[in-house]
Amino acid sequence: MILEGFVGISTFDETSEMYLKHNSMHDLISTLKQQHETVREILDKMRDPYNSLQKRQELFESFRELIISHIDTEDNHLYTELYGLAENNNRLQRKLETFANKWEEISQFVKYYFEKYQENQNSKEFINDTVKLTTNLKYRMMQEEIGLFPEFEKLSQS
Repeated sequence: MILEGFVGISTFDETSEMYLKHNSMHDLISTLKQQHETVREILDKMRDPYNSLQKRQELFESFRELIISHIDTEDNHLYTELYGLAENNNRLQRKLETFANKWEEISQFVKYYFEKYQENQNSKEFINDTVKLTTNLKYRMMQEEIGLFPEFEKLSQS
């Protein structure tokens, strides 16, 4: 589980509760895509070097809560269901394993980022690491939206 390394972080269950109200993979993927857009918006705002320290702290906390909730939903709902749908399809199982392996590297940087900047978002290094994080997460979200979600939406409908 991705969240295991996030020491002292409790999951934000609003998304999980939203998913429990959904009745299809399509609904779950739509929710995750909406979260992706919100993550992109927050990350873009966090990169602005002209934000006040207070604004950076607010954005940092919003991002932290959202990304933890998002990871929890992907771990406990999306990937659990995807592995079930791919059970008899070796190609899709390999695709899921590739996504999981690539995520592990990004996850390590997210953990580092949260630990390092929990108290201090007022440095050029914070902006540089936020740019790195933004680039990695945006690329990952794009990969999921283009290379993973459509395939499994089709599979879940059959």
